[in-house]
Amino acid sequence: MKTKSPAFQFYPADYLSDSNTIAFTAEQDGIYLRLLCLCWLEGYLPGNHDRIRRLLKDGASVDEECLQQVLNCFTFTTETGLFTHPRLEKERKKQFEWRKKSSAGGKASALIKRTLNGGNGASRVVEPKGNTMSSSSSMSMSSGQKSVEPKKAHTLSFDSWDMQQAQNLYEHCLKLVPSTKKPKMEVWANEFRLMRKEDKRSKECVHEIICWMHHDDDFWGGQIRSPKKLRKHYETMYAKRNSKMRKNF
Repeated sequence: MKTKSPAFQFYPADYLSDSNTIAFTAEQDGIYLRLLCLCWLEGYLPGNHDRIRRLLKDGASVDEECLQQVLNCFTFTTETGLFTHPRLEKERKKQFEWRKKSSAGGKASALIKRTLNGGNGASRVVEPKGNTMSSSSSMSMSSGQKSVEPKKAHTLSFDSWDMQQAQNLYEHCLKLVPSTKKPKMEVWANEFRLMRKEDKRSKECVHEIICWMHHDDDFWGGQIRSPKKLRKHYETMYAKRNSKMRKNF
């Protein structure tokens, strides 16, 4: 089955330190990376070595021992007669689950966004009400009493991506605790904006950490129940995920 995603995660440090690939020759490096790409796009490699050679550049000149060492990194399934790659299959499943979850969350967040913006599709800027004083109450002050300037309202701003992540995280919280009280979604969305703008986290990195947290780590999946907490523990989670990736590659 072909994957809808055009890309998969690749960690150079893990690849260069893995016991299965560290002893590869330059030729085997090229063969392995080409077969990884083909396996990702098609979902499998043919089980016949001659057919695999036809997929390689100058495959006819590749000796059997060289090819077999590369194929040791793949898994042959006797029922299908095909080669697959355990790491790629795990990534494929993870991406499928995330797309499925994001699709449902995206529809819900789109509805929220249209409601917040009056259906015009523009990004919303929410300005909470400050503690202002009416003119009548100001006039009733004694002449010796200083007037109090109203507090300047803090501005919450976010885009549709931020709101979608807030909605997805809330839905995850509901699965853990169905009685979870619905938060102020604008505030949650603003926290995701702060992750991007102030913490300098890219959308891709935030997406990867959330996906890992929900699908691969029971501890953090149960602990992170707000974007504020996600920001606080982001670096700890990032380090833990990379450590696991390095061991599993």
